[in-house]
Amino acid sequence: MNPHSSTWRETIKTLLSSPTARRAQLAVLSGFMLALIFPKVNYGWLAWFALLPLFFVLLQPITRRASFLYSLLFGGVFYALLLYWVVGVMHRFGLLPLPLAILFLLGFSLYNGLFLALFGILARKILTQNYLFLKWFLPTPPQIALLNSVFVAALWVAVEFLQTHLFGGFPWCLLGYSLVNYLGLMQMTTVTGIYGVSFLVCGINVLLSHALYQRKRPLFVGIAIVLGLLLTGDFAVRTWWLGASTETVSSRLQAGPSVHDVDILQVNIPQDTDWTRPVFDSWLLTLEKMILASHAEIAVMPENPAPFYYPDDRAFTERLEAMADRSGSFLVAGVVMSHDDAQGQAGTFNSAATLAPDGHLVAAYDKQHLVPFGEYVPLRKYLSFAGKLTREVSDFTAGDKFTLSLLNGNRAGISICYEAIFPDLVRRFTAAGAEVLINVTNDGWYGDSSAPYQHFEMSRVRAIENRRYLIRAANTGISAIVDPYGRIIKKTKLNTQVVLHGEFEYRSDQTFYVRFGDVFAWLCVVSSGGFLIFVFFKRREG
Repeated sequence: MNPHSSTWRETIKTLLSSPTARRAQLAVLSGFMLALIFPKVNYGWLAWFALLPLFFVLLQPITRRASFLYSLLFGGVFYALLLYWVVGVMHRFGLLPLPLAILFLLGFSLYNGLFLALFGILARKILTQNYLFLKWFLPTPPQIALLNSVFVAALWVAVEFLQTHLFGGFPWCLLGYSLVNYLGLMQMTTVTGIYGVSFLVCGINVLLSHALYQRKRPLFVGIAIVLGLLLTGDFAVRTWWLGASTETVSSRLQAGPSVHDVDILQVNIPQDTDWTRPVFDSWLLTLEKMILASHAEIAVMPENPAPFYYPDDRAFTERLEAMADRSGSFLVAGVVMSHDDAQGQAGTFNSAATLAPDGHLVAAYDKQHLVPFGEYVPLRKYLSFAGKLTREVSDFTAGDKFTLSLLNGNRAGISICYEAIFPDLVRRFTAAGAEVLINVTNDGWYGDSSAPYQHFEMSRVRAIENRRYLIRAANTGISAIVDPYGRIIKKTKLNTQVVLHGEFEYRSDQTFYVRFGDVFAWLCVVSSGGFLIFVFFKRREG
């Protein structure tokens, strides 16, 4: 036996069994479990336990530096697994060599992981509190666990809110989306937005971690009761309030006096199509056949990779207007438009144009929230090398108006692509008077990865928050009609060319979330910030 190999094995065994290594393993496990919650794996039930290993680490006597590093490791693993499809996008369409595409994913994962590292540092400060500084209150261990769960959950929401808005924001797969199929519990988003569900899931994880760390039987019993009540309530709401099957809802819609019909044109244009004139004309002919086969009140085309310039390309514009005229439908189409921006500067916009049945333009909405490195290069002065990642679409100008489309006297709010993952942006359409939500998107970049499924589930929550039907037209899928309670009435498969026909209703009621916005999230920001400031100054006084 080689003595050197035996020594190496013993050294590795010692390193892996050290407290530092065990904590790192727990952080990695937590990131891995959190990634499994979301599509395609979709183990939503793991949400109640996924953060437990991380909190178990943060409850231990570790330094601020260690809490930062363990939390960064957790966040980096989570985002690397969740966003693995970024490698394919950057390699295939961004023309990056595979090693550089992998490095881009790692860098992007660590950037997003920094938000969770910030959470880890601040959460550790909360989790180490015994609240004795309040003097008039001497809490028991279960009470400490409950207080910690409230403040840590509020902190989690505050960090998610920061991540949604800082540097353009990237709120992809926030914790609350893990319960998207728990439709009973998801109805709370009409008040709190998606952040309320994140608060709930995080709070349960904190309570469980305290129970394990303290080994207090009453805590386990209390958590079991709380979790049992939540799941029972979810089941009761889904059974008795949302009990109708999607087939029953669809049948009721067809027979209803206020029903309207829509055709979603899933054209399935390959992302890497070489747009020669013959190919362009061939796709226009296909699109024309799909539109003319539609006899619905509204026909919705997706955002797509074709260079459909409206109205600058007169040949395309005349064909599109003739299609609307011959079909007799209102036509919503993803197009590229050129006009001056609010400052009077010429710009090119990723837009959604609405044409009346006679072919004239009813309204046009310019996408406000552009995809970084997909539709523009942020900080171009310093990141000029990244221009190649975005090819010809890197110079779009952001719109600045919430334009509604008038459809036979009713109003539609049309969002474009990943704008649907920004709760407040979609909410503003409804607050402005939108009676139905339409989302046009092109997920052809992502192939058959988990990204189109993740994107769809997030946009689905917007229907619940706003209590509006959501009509989603995606180039390669997933196209769907979602009712105001999050039930999927109809949807398509990926990578198929199909016309999806369905019904919907216009609604004018407004939820608390629509009327008041992210009040809950701001309460979490203020309460967690105020508490941390209070603790900091109390420590200094001591």
